[in-house]
Amino acid sequence: MSKKINSHLEDTIAKLMKENLERKNETKQSELALDRKLDDIGADLIQIMDAFEKAEERIKDRGLDQEESSKRAIKQLLLAKRKTEAIFEKYRITKIEFPDGIANDNLCEVTGTVPDNSMAEGTIVSVGKTGYLRDGRLIRRAEVEIVKN
Repeated sequence: MSKKINSHLEDTIAKLMKENLERKNETKQSELALDRKLDDIGADLIQIMDAFEKAEERIKDRGLDQEESSKRAIKQLLLAKRKTEAIFEKYRITKIEFPDGIANDNLCEVTGTVPDNSMAEGTIVSVGKTGYLRDGRLIRRAEVEIVKN
């Protein structure tokens, strides 16, 4: 009779372990799906940030930030930009940085090259679009122009 009980216990333990593993896999799949959705939302928010940055650049280029009548509208625009930045921070979306100034193929797409013998090959000379990461995962590559001799 004890063999029968031991066998039943072993079967029950094996069944519970299998169910536990299945639940862990389901949880992991759910977490991955959530991460993908958050990355997608982040990508959409990045487009909004692009629009803010382009608008801010145009405002400065045209000197509109110097006009008294425009200052209030600009302030509202920048408030919306700051709110978007706060959302980025909340969801751990960060700009890709290139501290050494050299392009990284994993993080950027080269959209143009310029010759310049005074600079190292691959040095970033301009950033067309900022790249972004979420929790260290690439959401969007930076678009850069680099030195190529």
